[in-house]
This record gives sequence, C-alpha cells and structure tokens, in this order.
Amino acid sequence: AAIAIKGNTLYLLQVYGATVPDSANVLKTLGVDHALLLDGGGSSAMISDGVYKIGPGRTIPNAVLVQVLP
Repeated sequence: AAIAIKGNTLYLLQVYGATVPDSANVLKTLGVDHALLLDGGGSSAMISDGVYKIGPGRTIPNAVLVQVLP
C-alpha cells in the first residue's frame, strides 16, 4: 500500500501481492513526485464512499483519512 503525489493528484494504492521493490516500480512507472510506502499486509483495507474496495483487513486502531473538499 502507498500514498503518493504527482502534481495536484493524490494516489492511494494497494498493489495486491507486491513486494516492496514491486511497489516502488509501480510508483516509478506512475512518475510520482513523492510517495510513502505503507504496510500492505493483512491489516490493509480501503473504503470509499462507505464501501470496502479492498479488505476488510484485521481490526486495528490506525487509519489514513482523506477528505475531498469542494
């Protein structure tokens, strides 16, 4: 899992079954300006508009929240 920025675009990624080098290659291919690699193990999940897109992972008390403002 990773969070990355390219210009004014925010990327939230979950690359299924990827190693750290695999994830780095995806980020390089996207040409991002800045990136932060996150734990992509069994604790990973992604929710958008109240619906799981990936997961749910294990119950853990950590989250990265993104709010899009008009």
